[in-house]
Amino acid sequence: MESRIVNIWRREYGRQSASDLALEILDDIERKLVAFSDPRPIVRSIRIGAGLRDLHDFEVEVELAPGAILAVRYQSVDEEGRDPDALENQAGSVAFLVGEGVKDLAAFGFGALADVLHDLRVRARKAFAEYWAGGVYETLVDIRIIYTEFWLPRDGVTFGLRFRCLDDKLRPSIETLETTDPDSLEAELASPQQDLRFARKAELARQGADGWVDQLVLNAAAQYGDVAKILRGEQSEIPLWLSQALTIWTTDGHVRCHGWDESNPNFRWNRNSIEILGRSAPDTVLTAMRGRPITQLVEHPVLSDDMVISHAYSRFEYDTHSIRAEFEQPRRLFCGASGRVWDPDPATRNRSPASSGACGDE
Repeated sequence: MESRIVNIWRREYGRQSASDLALEILDDIERKLVAFSDPRPIVRSIRIGAGLRDLHDFEVEVELAPGAILAVRYQSVDEEGRDPDALENQAGSVAFLVGEGVKDLAAFGFGALADVLHDLRVRARKAFAEYWAGGVYETLVDIRIIYTEFWLPRDGVTFGLRFRCLDDKLRPSIETLETTDPDSLEAELASPQQDLRFARKAELARQGADGWVDQLVLNAAAQYGDVAKILRGEQSEIPLWLSQALTIWTTDGHVRCHGWDESNPNFRWNRNSIEILGRSAPDTVLTAMRGRPITQLVEHPVLSDDMVISHAYSRFEYDTHSIRAEFEQPRRLFCGASGRVWDPDPATRNRSPASSGACGDE
């Protein structure tokens, strides 16, 4: 069914390239835009259907004036009661919202909005140029005005800045920053997280790698299949699902995991710690475990001798005894294309990934 397909029509494609639904929306909108002139707003694109990274079923771009694009978004994909199989019945609602958006923004003056957008564009480019000197290569894609069915006049105009940067997996990505306060643009663009990601990307590239992976991830993933294949999948756009008992994720190029033993839910692990429910031990015994392999405390397939206890203790909570141990573990380098894993250069073997602890990674 056409409504299930992500379909983007652009004016330069011509009417002959538009779907029946896109044409219905376009014609309805243009009838509403006749009321505006000097200049008359122009529909530039119509997107129908929610893709993996989309948040709304419809997005219509309207050029209000040269350099002033309005992006009207309709029907959140998270909206309760939404029927994704009935997109073809929404043409009238989409066109109505676009008409309302143009009318509301006309009160601000299309020329005045174009001036604000031009100023934001210039300032964003200058800000990004400053970041380049520090190795953070963010670049501007565009700045648009954002309008949804939930907009209220008291909210003011929302400006959406799209820029190229790095995502959690250190891959090129396009992110959006929305603001209703143009004066705060530079402050909102400043991103310690992007500083970290670009620094980490450079550090990994110097060693020929795409990312770091914890030894715990390698041990746990081996219980569910081919580790190399799993690492390749973790670098893809498709969410990885191996088991409800194991979650693998990437934060700023660092692959980590948490999970539990399906045959023994009392044994859990999370990043660099384990917890054993229903067990306790004297403090003297657990204190003496510091500096020893975690396998001397407990044996399990996800643990190995190269994980060294840094802190172990007992606790009693919710009427349950438990032992918790934190440990240090090797972090390996890996290639996202091949899934191959190797040790870092000796000079960096004991270093954390660039600027550890920033942005809540550790």
